[in-house]
Amino acid sequence: MEIRLPAHLHRTGGFGTKEARTDEGWTMARGYEEKREFMRMLLDCELQCQDVVSGERLLGRAHDLSSEGLAFSLERSFAPGDRLEVRIEPERALVPPLHAEVEVLRVEPAGPGGGFRHGARILAYR
Repeated sequence: MEIRLPAHLHRTGGFGTKEARTDEGWTMARGYEEKREFMRMLLDCELQCQDVVSGERLLGRAHDLSSEGLAFSLERSFAPGDRLEVRIEPERALVPPLHAEVEVLRVEPAGPGGGFRHGARILAYR
């Protein structure tokens, strides 16, 4: 199964990933030691999220997406087990928006720019 992503949503580089780019400008990545069943699509786009319990809303950046999970950064951290509603609205109408409920699996500092990188499992698509 081939996963495709419009050029305006991809980013290059990444940690331990290999990319393949087609003539249409789509990109996909699979880590060198990737054991997941589904390939991840590299992203660099705005993400809206809302804490399911408190209703707190935040803006962040989406980094990659697969059919089962999502990596994204936020200014604050959520704990593993927290559930969030996430929404990604593409800048162009080439792909449909993503609206899903996710469960946070891991959190780590994002690096020199601050914030926190989250890894989450997609529980349900909305």
